[in-house]
Amino acid sequence: MRPSIIVAAYGPDAVTLGAVRRARALAGRSGNVTVVAALRPGAGAAARCAGIPGTRVVPGFGSEALLAALEATGPGPVLFLHDDVLLTGPNLDRMMAELARRGGFVVPWSNDVGMDHFCGPLPDSRQAAGRLRERAATLGAAPSPRVVRPSCLLAGREDIVLLAGSHIVDPRLKLDLIDLAVTIAPRAVVAHDSTCTASLLAPDGPDGRPLLVASMIVRDEERMLPGLLASIEGLVDGTVICDTGSTDRTVEAARSMGATVFHREWRDDFSWARNESLIEAEATGAWWLLTIDADDRVVCPDPVELRRMLATYLGEYEGFGVAVENRDDLDAVPSTVFTSCRIHRATGRYRFVRPIHEALVDIETMEQPKPPFMAQLTVVHLGYHGDVMAGRGKAERNLRLTRQMFEADPSPKNALEYARSIKVSGGDRRDSSRLMAGVLATFEEQHIPVESNRGFFAYVLTSLAEDALALGDPGTALHRARQVVELVPADDLGAKVLAEAALQLGKPQEVLDMQERRRQAASATPTFRSDAARAALGALEAAALARLGRLDDAFATAMDALSLSPAHFGAWPDMAAAAATLPPEVCERVLLALASRDPTGEFFPAVVGKLAPANTARFCLAYCTGGGMHPEAVRVGLMAALLSGLPGVFRDLVPYAGRLDGEILQRIAERAQAKGHPELAELLGTPEAPLKAPDQMPEAPLKGPDQMPEAPLKGPDQIWPVPA
Repeated sequence: MRPSIIVAAYGPDAVTLGAVRRARALAGRSGNVTVVAALRPGAGAAARCAGIPGTRVVPGFGSEALLAALEATGPGPVLFLHDDVLLTGPNLDRMMAELARRGGFVVPWSNDVGMDHFCGPLPDSRQAAGRLRERAATLGAAPSPRVVRPSCLLAGREDIVLLAGSHIVDPRLKLDLIDLAVTIAPRAVVAHDSTCTASLLAPDGPDGRPLLVASMIVRDEERMLPGLLASIEGLVDGTVICDTGSTDRTVEAARSMGATVFHREWRDDFSWARNESLIEAEATGAWWLLTIDADDRVVCPDPVELRRMLATYLGEYEGFGVAVENRDDLDAVPSTVFTSCRIHRATGRYRFVRPIHEALVDIETMEQPKPPFMAQLTVVHLGYHGDVMAGRGKAERNLRLTRQMFEADPSPKNALEYARSIKVSGGDRRDSSRLMAGVLATFEEQHIPVESNRGFFAYVLTSLAEDALALGDPGTALHRARQVVELVPADDLGAKVLAEAALQLGKPQEVLDMQERRRQAASATPTFRSDAARAALGALEAAALARLGRLDDAFATAMDALSLSPAHFGAWPDMAAAAATLPPEVCERVLLALASRDPTGEFFPAVVGKLAPANTARFCLAYCTGGGMHPEAVRVGLMAALLSGLPGVFRDLVPYAGRLDGEILQRIAERAQAKGHPELAELLGTPEAPLKAPDQMPEAPLKGPDQMPEAPLKGPDQIWPVPA
């Protein structure tokens, strides 16, 4: 028995025609071959296949055309195949045999990079037939894949129909099939040329209408707005701004950069204001809208490619999700990352709801859209920086609005938002914990399925774990965090709380066991992703290793964590304590190697507390001569040299004394006089003529890890022998 074959046409013509002729041969005399234009650019190539005997071309394009093709297909197995995939008869036979054996969905091994069924590089399809035979002989069965590219997918007709609405015609789609039965057919392999991703339209809107217009609301944003508008130049065709009562030069700044500004009175309702802006933006005739804020910065390396994708996907998608990164500044590591639908069709079908922490919904269903992810654009949000929050009173405003919302309607969603505002504003964690416990209890009473809501349950449980830890209850925190990691192993925020609680309870091995399980487990995508949490988790893992005496592993893990984000490395006390168990010379080398990765200077209190004064002085000198820039090294080193009677080290540190201000230098000079070293005090200058203070020196910014000298950055096994 041969399957019905549906060829997804992307073009160019020669590629599609060749693929359809191969499919016709695979189907045999009585088999069905249907051609569907996967996206708008493939419509012409699909139409040219109409003359091939035994082939049917479905009108239209995209998922609608695919569903029409499936409706006209009889029961039995269906093979969905991109036109740039080479599938040979023997490999199709192996896929059919696996389908008969296991059912569900069957995929072959392929050269689709990043997929669970990736088998390595292959030549293009014109030259791949011989290599497919060779590669097939080496490929056996595999664990059930989770992430696949549906460029060659075999299943029963009804199962393919279930996936057709998941936009499997999208050539860039990665299907996360964690809840479905999927197998890789043993010894079945295809070559995928990926020319399908190159078929993009021009970066313009059809019919002369704007392709993409930005929509936003502002008030007193003269400082932040210009940076945002500069970041979307070349990406959007225009910007529509609803001003809700600015008293500074926000409006003038916006209009000077080409934005259209109109005014509405503020009603304590973000959704209402945003919807006013959407209505005005839709009136421009735009095809797509981009929702942004003044304290956002849009990062789009290739605006032309993104616009070409928007033009190409018209009619297939209603919106796109993008990564939103909360950062303290543009160069900082993101504190949290989540996906938000910031680009959607300008059809009037989408509006915001909720007075604060507003959400975009489809007004026909009142459900939030679940769009595909657009990797080509990232929004960096600077609005949660402490100075921004305090300067504008955002935390207090958000707390007031979420409290009002909760009091008017104590729904789980409003309780969650109120709890979140309590935490951000520094409120009583007992209150936020009670609210989140109520949310969890409500969902359990309503029998909301955990399996299909893993991300949401993990978020609630993580919040409860964080509250418990803040309230001094590491036992409860550990219990809740275990639930998070079991639900969503990839959740770094939950894993971080688990590690913190386990270490507080004296259970370092649990941290290592958790990390090992997480590295091996398949996982749903967390609601929030956090590079900061991942860096902090690396530090906690290093601390656990150190407490268990695994010093080589501890120092290596610490080096990795420091490279990711020195600002979130909290394991210095453990690293210093572990290094102090080594011979003095080895201890200094270990700490210096770690310190060279940390421009923050956070290591000094821990290091000074573990080293003798003489070792501290030598450590600080080595840090400075190795390129370390933190001024605390100079102050601590000079004082330690005096205490330990090392005038030579003191003199060697003097050239770096310009990093200290005059008052500190004066105190060190007085200490040198008191210790009987007037000659050392003189090196630092007199009170009347001190060395230049830092603000009088040329700017010398702290060096990042990638700017530090390479020599001290050797791996642990190259630096220190650890005694048995």
